[in-house]
Amino acid sequence: MDNRLLKFFNRPNKPLPPQRLLVVGATSAIAQAALRLWAMPGAAFILVGRDAEKLTAVAADCTTRGAQTQVIVLPNAQGLAAFIGPLLTEVFAAGKLDGALIAHGHLPAQTEVENDPAAIVEQTMVNGLSGAIWLALLAPHFAAQRGGWLAAITSVAANRGRAKMYVYGAAKALLAHYLSGLRQRLSSSGVRVIDLRPGPIATPMTAGLGNLPLLTTTAAIAPRLVKACGNGNHGANRTIYLPGIWLFIMSLLDNLPEFLWVKLKI
Repeated sequence: MDNRLLKFFNRPNKPLPPQRLLVVGATSAIAQAALRLWAMPGAAFILVGRDAEKLTAVAADCTTRGAQTQVIVLPNAQGLAAFIGPLLTEVFAAGKLDGALIAHGHLPAQTEVENDPAAIVEQTMVNGLSGAIWLALLAPHFAAQRGGWLAAITSVAANRGRAKMYVYGAAKALLAHYLSGLRQRLSSSGVRVIDLRPGPIATPMTAGLGNLPLLTTTAAIAPRLVKACGNGNHGANRTIYLPGIWLFIMSLLDNLPEFLWVKLKI
């Protein structure tokens, strides 16, 4: 992507005050890039993930930047909901959260999962349902404190089914649809609900998937993500494309007639 376009859509942010945040999927590349911007003296992070060693490394990096950290290692998916409830009770008993970011995901090659029912179930859980479970259990706490933000990373793949990525896209569409309904439900509570919708990003998750269109980096989009979550204006209570040029691209693609859409090889 042209560097001038990236600079336009990722203009510098105003400094943010330190925040107390919950980050699910804290070892993901995009979460780590955001944490590096959020980390400062006075900040406090609850870092959640499945890999204890990687979580410890992320926590150490945040600590060197002045933030306090707590590491939570998740159990297997079957025990997820039962684990989250008591965890969140403890988190909110210790103090108000300014925000929560759902950042985990997995992007397999479409051909690896499209004919495998078990893989489709797994992908729907990892990329869609698990995020919805976290949001469902977080929402009452944020509504009770009447403020803060809930954000989840979806994908431009959620907008419309594509032959090359429709299993992943369908799971992310589930999460995007859930965010939209939750936003409406919490609209009078003072809680902002944000759908962070990136295009392809150069991360370990996309490695090996070949040439991806308009590939960008976590460093390029993290400032826009942080700005979206920290912006208290009503306009931030919506879908944020990362980088912003995807708003225009998807506006065009979403409105293509179906007879043209099915002929595209994207």
